[in-house]
Order: sequence, then C-alpha cells, then structure tokens
Amino acid sequence: MITSVFNLCWTTFFLEIWKRKSSELSYMWGILDMDLIDEQRPQFHGTPSTNPITKKQELYYSKYYFVLRKKFLRLNYRFDYFKNFKKKKNN
Repeated sequence: MITSVFNLCWTTFFLEIWKRKSSELSYMWGILDMDLIDEQRPQFHGTPSTNPITKKQELYYSKYYFVLRKKFLRLNYRFDYFKNFKKKKNN
C-alpha cells in the first residue's frame, strides 16, 4: 500500500516537472508551436500519391522499400557484429 502511494506521488510529481521543463525548452528553442507546422523534409524522396484522408497530393514512400531497407541495414549490423566477434576471438 505504501509503495503504491509513493509511486502515485512520484509519478505525478515527475510528469508535472517534465511538462514544465519541456515547455521551457520549447520556448527557449523557439519551437513552441512546431506541432502545428507539417512540412516535409527536402531530403525525403518518394512517389507522389493522393492522401485518402485529406485528398491532398503528398509524397509516399512504399512500405516494401521501407522493409527492404530495414532488412538490409540489419544484415549489415549482423555482418559487422560477426566480423568484430571473429577479430576478438582471434586476439
């Protein structure tokens, strides 16, 4: 019972402090209303398609290419891991 009350108080205190700190940092960095701005990055490459919800033309990155890229990066990490593991084993 004491632990649950402590967790309740600590969580409430922590979240209130975090909200204040987050607002303070947003104000200092000048990004207070950044969630209202929805611009695409210039580095983003995709195929133009119509958004079914907003009916606006947007760039779309295929899920197939996203998954393919993700798998390729995982393969590279595994290759590097085993290469480094082999070096450590030989030393």
